[in-house]
Amino acid sequence: MPHAKDHKARTRQRIVRNAQRLFTAHGFEATTIEQIMRASQLTRGGFYAHFRSKAQLYAEAIGHAASAELPPRAPAHAPTHWLDAVFEACALPAHARAAGHDAWQLLATDVASDNPAVRAGYGRMFRRLTHQLQRASGRTFGVDGDALATAALVIGTLAVASSIDDRWLRLRVIDACRERAQALLGTRTEAATHEFLWAVDVSHARAAVPPLH
Repeated sequence: MPHAKDHKARTRQRIVRNAQRLFTAHGFEATTIEQIMRASQLTRGGFYAHFRSKAQLYAEAIGHAASAELPPRAPAHAPTHWLDAVFEACALPAHARAAGHDAWQLLATDVASDNPAVRAGYGRMFRRLTHQLQRASGRTFGVDGDALATAALVIGTLAVASSIDDRWLRLRVIDACRERAQALLGTRTEAATHEFLWAVDVSHARAAVPPLH
């Protein structure tokens, strides 16, 4: 029975999605073509029908991760600012983070890569996310130093938070970075620190609930 006309395109998309997930979890160097194809329920030989190299796949996967837009600027009366949500995600296990935060996590995973293809893709995605961050803050002019610094804060927070086992210290680091980011973009809310930490606790508790089968 012949394949549907879009079979190859759907297969390619499946490979890209699985590659993005594995690159995010393990980084470019530690992720193998075999792992990606096994997760996609395909053989390694089928990889080269879609991609020339793992580096080409990474470039596509990193672009896919960056395609998710940040939420629009929240109104002043919103109980939780959109920037709070970005930092709340830093406290959650990787599997529990919303899809919109995949790009940030991927940048945190490959923050020190020496691979030229990874570094090129990294730079493109960093610029794109910084533009998104600035638009979401309500600023319409070109990317400025505050937006660049905030993007670096988000990525650094993810990288550091994922390396700290002491949960209270991790939450304090996240909250401190959140406050600095809001100050940089002029989006500081009236919510107190304990309210932010309470919101993180609620999100963490929900993420810990095992799925129903």
